[in-house]
Amino acid sequence: MTRGKRAESDATSDSLLHRSPNYHLDPMDGDSNDSPEDEFQETQQSKPAQELLSSMVVDARRRHNAKKRNVLESYASSTSKLEKSISTLLDSHEEHSFSTHEAQMKRLQQLIKHKTKLEATMDAKLQSLKASYDAHSRDVESVLKQRIKELQ
Repeated sequence: MTRGKRAESDATSDSLLHRSPNYHLDPMDGDSNDSPEDEFQETQQSKPAQELLSSMVVDARRRHNAKKRNVLESYASSTSKLEKSISTLLDSHEEHSFSTHEAQMKRLQQLIKHKTKLEATMDAKLQSLKASYDAHSRDVESVLKQRIKELQ
């Protein structure tokens, strides 16, 4: 854009800003022969409008910032509550799992002791059976030797 066109564009946007609220009803749209008094009067009338517009923008920004702040505070609060509830849940689960683990370990130790006793009992019975078998084997062997001698 050249400087001339940019100046024209600025002038057009200025004239659009300084129109009366009922510009569509006015026979003259403000782009025609305005006297300096009319322009002065328009700028005087537009100052309160500009102030109103700027105060509306400022208020809208404040409302937006307040809503944004409320959303962020709500998010932080809900995040904090969620973290606490998850932490509490995990702590209770950890306590429960620890007590369950302890009970399982205790039961496992009891079963290992019982297994050890059973194995010792089985070993003793096996030794007893082996001794009995050896004794009976010797008896059978001696009886067989006796019979062989008798038959010869």
